[in-house]
Amino acid sequence: MSFSTASSVWRQFISLMSGLGSASADSFVPDQTATASISMTLLRQLQRKDEEAWNLVFSQWHRRLFRYLYCHLPSKEDAEDVLSETFVAAVKSINNFDGQVAFATWLYAVAHNKTVDFWRRHRDTDEIPLTLMASENDIDLDFKQALRRLPPQAQEVLILRYSEGLSVTEIAVIMKKTYKSVESLLSRARVAFRQALIESGYLGERGVHE
Repeated sequence: MSFSTASSVWRQFISLMSGLGSASADSFVPDQTATASISMTLLRQLQRKDEEAWNLVFSQWHRRLFRYLYCHLPSKEDAEDVLSETFVAAVKSINNFDGQVAFATWLYAVAHNKTVDFWRRHRDTDEIPLTLMASENDIDLDFKQALRRLPPQAQEVLILRYSEGLSVTEIAVIMKKTYKSVESLLSRARVAFRQALIESGYLGERGVHE
């Protein structure tokens, strides 16, 4: 099976998992492509509902937030709808942003809450589907299926850490957990994901990609 179809971020992560073990895997965090914090000047403009300021934030963040949402929602259309809901909610609640966490963390928390709201509206769905990444060709089917085998919170913590590049502290804020509980969840999720990759044939028993 080819390894070339996986996204570069996950490809690096799996390489680390294959050869170095969980502690080293946790040290890998991809570069964030957008600014995690914002200036006080921009924050004041956002709080005044300045259209140009919000257009700037949207241009910087909509692709990353769409990718994150598309990981957890059934279709691109659903991700686009929830992305719109996320920015509407962000505009409405920006005055509650106190700067105690990075702006990025706050935005992801808003998106996370809107994802939860989506699934509350779709309680009859037996399984939360995982699409993983904004392009369906980024990653192959076995990889998707391996990640889909994990519980939703395990999927979430892996995606936030290794795809979105957030710190354990930031993930704790987003998932409303303690730092220690996120560390524990992340450790268990890595082990479970690696085993799922082995069972799917994506990795060999010794962690060597086949």
